[in-house]
Amino acid sequence: MKRILILVFTLAAMIQVKAQVNPELNHWIIRSFSYYPKIQELNKNSEISEIRVSVAESNYLPNINGTASYNYINPLSQATIPVSATELKTLQFQPHNNYNFNVGLNQVIWDFGKTKAQVDKAKSDLLVTKQNTESAKLQLASQVTGIYYSMIYLKKAIALQDTVIGFYEKNKKIIEGKIRQGDALQVDLSNVDNSIDQERNRKVDFQRQYERQIALMNFTTGLSEIPTNTEFDFKSAGVPELN
Repeated sequence: MKRILILVFTLAAMIQVKAQVNPELNHWIIRSFSYYPKIQELNKNSEISEIRVSVAESNYLPNINGTASYNYINPLSQATIPVSATELKTLQFQPHNNYNFNVGLNQVIWDFGKTKAQVDKAKSDLLVTKQNTESAKLQLASQVTGIYYSMIYLKKAIALQDTVIGFYEKNKKIIEGKIRQGDALQVDLSNVDNSIDQERNRKVDFQRQYERQIALMNFTTGLSEIPTNTEFDFKSAGVPELN
């Protein structure tokens, strides 16, 4: 029976319609995208792939480099020559302060398609990474949706079990009265007690499953909330945009 329930919820989770999205479920799905570690890892891989594309495309750009140097020279080589009969002039063959600047530019004209191949590979890797991210988001959205409606179902099932148990307990009191009047047998009371025990055990099983779903929701979204919605509104529970 558990496998059937899981199948039902999985199919329901995959239903996508154009109606208004369940805001509560939408909030939990978006929250899972920003919390679930695997999605964060894939997002980082996408960022790295985008950087690799930029690095590969940068090979088309010219490579500019430059150098600068400075030297201070003292003493200087110099010579004194007569300018006139009474005047001498000193000539310096170089200045004290010496600056040197060099700028170079390299531009690849043709590399036999090497750069294009690198760019194409980087873009292909980026596309694969983004597709993996979107696929993981879709799977996570389906998982959160399944957990969400499982919690609603189990909450209803627990409430239903309380009703069933209450019915059997009332029936038990009626049978006890009939036994005192001689209109019922002790075996009838035993059958009712057995039914009550079975329904209580079933309720405990539902409660354990419900707690397990809460733990799973916390694991995928980081939230410890429970659905406030009490209806199986599959027609308004489409998966939100994955961007």
